Amino acid sequence: MMRSIFWICLAVAVIACGTAAAKDAPLRVLVFSGLNNHDWKSTTPVLLDALKKCGRFGVVDVTDDPGKCDAAQLARYDVIVSNWTPYPRTAREWSGATEKAFLDFVRNGGGFLVIHAAACTYQEWPEFQKVIGLTWQADKTSHTHYSTFKVGVKDAKHPIVRGLTDFYTTDELYQNMVCLTDNPFKVVFDAYSAKSVNGTEKNEPMLITMQYGKGRAVNLMLGHDAPAMRNVGFQTLLLRGTEWAASGRVTIPAPKDWPSSHAAGCVSGIDTAAAVETAKSYRRNEDRAALAVVENLVAAATSRKEGAALAALLADALKGDATPDAKALFCRELGSIGTEREVPAIAALLSDEAVEPSARRVLEQISGDAADRALLDALSQASPKLAVGIINSLGERRTRGAVSVLVARLNDTDPEITTASAAALGKIGGKECAAPLREALAKAPAEQRAALAEACMNCAARLGGAEAGSLYKSIEDGEVDAPTRAAAWLARAKLSGAAGVAGAAQSVQGQDRLLREAALHYLREAPGPAATHTLTGLLKNAEPGLSVLVLAALSDRGDAKSSKEVLPLAGHAEEAVRIAAIKALARIGTAEAVPVLLERAAHAEGTERDAARMSLDRLNTRGANAALKKSATDKAPELRMETMRALAGRKAVALLDVALNATADPDPRVREEAWKTLRMLADRKHLPVMQDRLKATNGTERAVAEEAISAVAK
Repeated sequence: MMRSIFWICLAVAVIACGTAAAKDAPLRVLVFSGLNNHDWKSTTPVLLDALKKCGRFGVVDVTDDPGKCDAAQLARYDVIVSNWTPYPRTAREWSGATEKAFLDFVRNGGGFLVIHAAACTYQEWPEFQKVIGLTWQADKTSHTHYSTFKVGVKDAKHPIVRGLTDFYTTDELYQNMVCLTDNPFKVVFDAYSAKSVNGTEKNEPMLITMQYGKGRAVNLMLGHDAPAMRNVGFQTLLLRGTEWAASGRVTIPAPKDWPSSHAAGCVSGIDTAAAVETAKSYRRNEDRAALAVVENLVAAATSRKEGAALAALLADALKGDATPDAKALFCRELGSIGTEREVPAIAALLSDEAVEPSARRVLEQISGDAADRALLDALSQASPKLAVGIINSLGERRTRGAVSVLVARLNDTDPEITTASAAALGKIGGKECAAPLREALAKAPAEQRAALAEACMNCAARLGGAEAGSLYKSIEDGEVDAPTRAAAWLARAKLSGAAGVAGAAQSVQGQDRLLREAALHYLREAPGPAATHTLTGLLKNAEPGLSVLVLAALSDRGDAKSSKEVLPLAGHAEEAVRIAAIKALARIGTAEAVPVLLERAAHAEGTERDAARMSLDRLNTRGANAALKKSATDKAPELRMETMRALAGRKAVALLDVALNATADPDPRVREEAWKTLRMLADRKHLPVMQDRLKATNGTERAVAEEAISAVAK
């Protein structure tokens, strides 16, 4: 049975620690325990187990009454690890001899590491506070909700950190810890305290180090409970921090498996088998905590070996007495990590109505023939209700081996099975599916015809070539609804090349509105000049409504070769046609369109005028600016005015001199428009000329000119 990720990582750490121990004398550790405002009875065994399994530590002892330690006892150890605190009592309680023995131990080179609540100790003893650096203050310090968060590297050069990166853990996050002395400390790891978990919205220290005399101290603020202490990140900081505090060096290598993702941080240290066992009793609308653990286990199983072991556990759970809701979850997670090995356990659920949908969905995702065989075997024994779902899954898997079975089911007396079989055949596609589907469509009753037509469409899409075209034609000729007929026509046209273009011309002129829209859609996108030629040909005798549609299609094609045929329509008798032509010229117009657009901008009104101005602004063709420059000297002042407006709209900075010259135009309306253009296009280097031209202005024109100069000067 799969062991937890924690035990895998711990095994790596044990091997690594053993290697380190071969080079350095084993260190001696004394653990303070026996009193804590947290559950020391469950956490101290976790600490002892981790320290004892690491070969770097040759002696690991524990005392439940640190207050009775004397100098002789402490002298037998290199480092003290404290999981002990009398909090909420803050006054000094040890005897003077014990206090002196402890301080002398650290001051003379001994190590000291406090864990989580053990830092909430003896706030009224200044020398102890110098050793631990930060402590809990009742009116200021707090912690977040128990949650998963990232612990980040703060001091990458510290020996404890070397080779480590950020990691995730599930724990309490202490915040606003206080320093009651002037002894400096270094922040080695920190974590962001998020508002969503009642946090301070700032980075809080998670591991700090201090020097006290010749000794070294570590304050590790993680480790609220036993699960938090089983996190590989916590274990690593514990082991490395203890070694550093004892020796000033770190020889314990970084573990290969590291909780570097949120999911891994949620389950690092979790007993996988126990987690799956707990989740087996889940029922809908109950607390999902146990399910979340399983989900995170799957997300954290990044190696093939881990995934295979976890998949085997989930498959075994499907065979047992797990609730239907739990089995549904296990199936869903097997969709991520399951293989053919798990198919038998999943297939056994296909006859269970409560779980069958989940079982089918996971089988749809597992590659290989085993899932196909399982579905086909289940189909042969399934009730009509379950058969529909299994058929759908065979379609989703594109199971070609199911074609003969599905073809036979096209004649089933149950209409749901008939339509499901047709849909599955459409998804599978191929010649062997096309003929039966064509035949079924021809004889389908009215209530099944739409489903059969859709299946034929899907099948044709997978066929391609002449065979697909033939199937599309069968749909067109069948008794199908207008949208389906139009869709079939469009799909067939795209396969037909030149013949499709010719057919589109006929359909555009026909009476079927949806077919007309489909044909225009095709002509918009069809490659080559033939489609453009067809559309321009349709303009010759088209009624106004059709002309508007054709002009929109030509605009979408963006082919400038159609400009010649579109240009005259800007003067059409019908306003709707004129506007459509003017809008089309924005994309397909050549330089010859400039005078036409200027004329409409100058003399039309409302929507038509706005369309002409917009097209002038957007016209992107060679020679457009040259044509505007020429228009700036046109005899008609209205055209010269529109030319100025177009220069501004096009941001034609290259023609700024044209606007400057227009400030001397004989028509005051043109001059005012020129000043407005300069306001948009000129910069500071043009100010001397503009100020000189200002001298010749008066009245309204002067006010406009002054506004332009002021805007440019800013």
